[in-house]
Amino acid sequence: MTVARRAPFGTGALDAALLPFGEGTMLPAEAYTSAEVFAWEQRHYFAGTWMCLGRPDELRGRSGSSSGTTQRALTVGDVPVLLLWDRSGEVAAFANTCRHRGHELLGTGQSSSRRAVVCPYHAWSYALDGSLLAAPGFHDVGSFDAAAHGLVRLPLEQRHGWVFVNATGDAPSFAEHLGALPDLLEPYAPERLVRGAVHDYVLAANWKVITENYHECYHCPLIHPELCQVSPPTSGANYDLPGAWVGGSMDLRDGAQTMSLDGRSNGAPIPGADPRQVRYLGLLPNLLVSLHPDYVMTHRMTPLAADRTQLQCSWYFVPREDGEEVDPSYAVEFWDLTNRQDWAACESVQRGLASPHFRPGPLAPSEDAVHQFVTMVARGYLDGDLRAASAVASGPLGGACPGVPTLGRMTPTPDDDVIAFAHQMFDLARDGAADQLAAYVDAGLPVNLTNDKGDTLLILAAYYGRPEAVEALLARGADHARVNDRGQSALAAAVFKQSLPAVQALLAAGADPAVGSPSALDTARFFDLPQLVELLQSPR
Repeated sequence: MTVARRAPFGTGALDAALLPFGEGTMLPAEAYTSAEVFAWEQRHYFAGTWMCLGRPDELRGRSGSSSGTTQRALTVGDVPVLLLWDRSGEVAAFANTCRHRGHELLGTGQSSSRRAVVCPYHAWSYALDGSLLAAPGFHDVGSFDAAAHGLVRLPLEQRHGWVFVNATGDAPSFAEHLGALPDLLEPYAPERLVRGAVHDYVLAANWKVITENYHECYHCPLIHPELCQVSPPTSGANYDLPGAWVGGSMDLRDGAQTMSLDGRSNGAPIPGADPRQVRYLGLLPNLLVSLHPDYVMTHRMTPLAADRTQLQCSWYFVPREDGEEVDPSYAVEFWDLTNRQDWAACESVQRGLASPHFRPGPLAPSEDAVHQFVTMVARGYLDGDLRAASAVASGPLGGACPGVPTLGRMTPTPDDDVIAFAHQMFDLARDGAADQLAAYVDAGLPVNLTNDKGDTLLILAAYYGRPEAVEALLARGADHARVNDRGQSALAAAVFKQSLPAVQALLAAGADPAVGSPSALDTARFFDLPQLVELLQSPR
């Protein structure tokens, strides 16, 4: 078990980074430049949490379970790990350490298709389930228990097509680590997509510089002119939900189908994806997931040194019905250009951080996602490990409101209750926290609160398939006739989500299937949902 200890920072060095949003700064320079801090992160953040290793088929190769790779060695943080595939094709993770004298069983980066693992030092051998098969010279040793000398198994989880490993074996549960993230990934079903392209980059920058750059578009007008042509840099909003992740969304400009140089798509739309939105999600410590209407792009980071990071960028598409490969160039050309613009900026930041004149600067009003990331990392430095974001915050009437994500400003005055807690209410609507939404509305906060995209609480609750929240809002007078900036009503959002209970609740409250453009009926017909079409057309 890893012994939790604080990261090597001086007293008070992290205080400014932990201040509330609007007052806090970025991390101190040593967080990005110190070899000692980097070594601490390797053990506590990368080995000590849930590091993404990639997709199963990419880790093993495409040869198939009967003749493909059975063993692959890699390093997770600073811990050698061995992946083994059994005869059924199931993958498991083990410590890459022989139980005899500790020799690595396979060199890091190497793979094998052998049916047994043989230590190259003294020929101890292991089955693909990790059990000890043979220990030369120990056959006649009566006190030797072969069953007690199998390989040390490590926690491994697979979710949405990616493999995650906790190399120290003592991280919080994977479900706690993910928090609410699966709700945002699920509509895109990335596990069903196929990789169309992959680019590998090595950056002269710290992994946190790359992550911080990913989570803000404050820099976009200056260095991303192509991006700004297809997506307004000030659009969208950031999430504040449970889990060890940070993220937000941005909108596409009118006429743009996706993120490409001309805004046009050459791929098939992802069923269930928002056609007007791109989501940018960063699961700590090393996976960045960009969800587009027609493809998913990932950046998977492997830190090499305090000022050096390997980064693999992959593009995933809906498979073509004719079996032909998707032409990924429209997405790859756009993002390779954008990536390289970002990499130049990140490497410049890294050089600036090494200057003796650097002092941590303040965060801009649009950099709230960066603040979330910075405070999560800074708290981890103090606590000795990286934990999921807290889900307890102070409510507008005082006292604790379990399940309400923490915001930067948590002590509102009587004059700004609505402003301070508006984002909390939208998060509650997304998360389906019906009782807490009801409590806030009953306390006097507006039930028809609207965000900068025209989404009401009711529309968000319907879009995320939260029927209990829909019913709670309707019971308190939520206006089901309102539409957002995309012309979508709450009923159309519920149809899009295919949430039958939410659709039924809205119809029972008198929602009109013809309201909006596209209307609920248009949406049901477009996605070929005959049961919902019949329900929407039935007399009431």
